[in-house]
Amino acid sequence: MIFLAITGLLMFIAKHALIAGIGVVLALGFFACMAWLVVQGLAAVVTLTILSVRKTNRQARRRLQMSI
Repeated sequence: MIFLAITGLLMFIAKHALIAGIGVVLALGFFACMAWLVVQGLAAVVTLTILSVRKTNRQARRRLQMSI
């Protein structure tokens, strides 16, 4: 009887540990995805800013050449 009780308790603990482990893995995956999206967004903003600055530089150079 005691053996069955101990076995049942161990199975109960193992089941909950498995569920908690799956939850932790899902949470880590979610945070990794969010971090990846944030990094991609920042990279896109930086790229667009650089392209915009280059374009304005090109336009300014062209205006300068025309005015000379």
